[in-house]
Amino acid sequence: MDPTDITAFDAGFSVRPGFRDDHIVKVSPDGRVLYSKSVLSILADHGLDNRIYTYDRYEYDPIHLNDIEPVLQDGPHWKRGDLFLSLAHINMILLYRPSTDELIWWSQDKMMHQHDVDILDDHRIAYFDNQRRTHSAGDYVIGPSLVRIYDFASDEHTILFEEQFEALDVKTVNQGLQDFGPNWSLMVEETNTGRLVKFSPEGDLEWQYSNRSSQDVAYTLNWSRYISRDDAAAFLSGVAQQNCARAE
Repeated sequence: MDPTDITAFDAGFSVRPGFRDDHIVKVSPDGRVLYSKSVLSILADHGLDNRIYTYDRYEYDPIHLNDIEPVLQDGPHWKRGDLFLSLAHINMILLYRPSTDELIWWSQDKMMHQHDVDILDDHRIAYFDNQRRTHSAGDYVIGPSLVRIYDFASDEHTILFEEQFEALDVKTVNQGLQDFGPNWSLMVEETNTGRLVKFSPEGDLEWQYSNRSSQDVAYTLNWSRYISRDDAAAFLSGVAQQNCARAE
């Protein structure tokens, strides 16, 4: 399917200007499109198209794909080349196999407008659960945003450091992520307020950082990543050794 063909899913559903369908696209190093698949078509082909028809309301952005996590190693629950997709506007994470057009797993349990799926080991994933609701008063978060773990072996969702998140009032309507450091320490990005929070593996607060100006204006952070001191030192050393001319 051409990634620009938004009427291929449902001509009557997607003809209005501004309608958005997301696509999975694989591009070669020289820019050729090797594979393309409509996410709406994935849902429809596997009997989940009823999830995107909201009762008595037309949605211009019905799924809102906000993260793709590729599987890099075979495991008991997935294979190399599989993809985890986070579909925020229908509160769904799914595991899709492009090589055979198989929907391996999907869930809408627990999550509310989630972001950032991470593979932790051969049977667990983590995801940032914004806990976002939308109604006539606008978008808002009930309680703190959360980092949840889903275990494929036990079919259970658990929450990391829920009390700590609540005490620090960690919440963001948009985006948000988790990133794991050494020994399963946890860094969380609170995107809307420009705040990073770092927890020890036991859940103790190690530090906070707020990306604010001298006038106390918050600037958002986007897709922050934890880098060890050794990796950071190596990167900065490499940059210092480069002879880069400054553009005039």
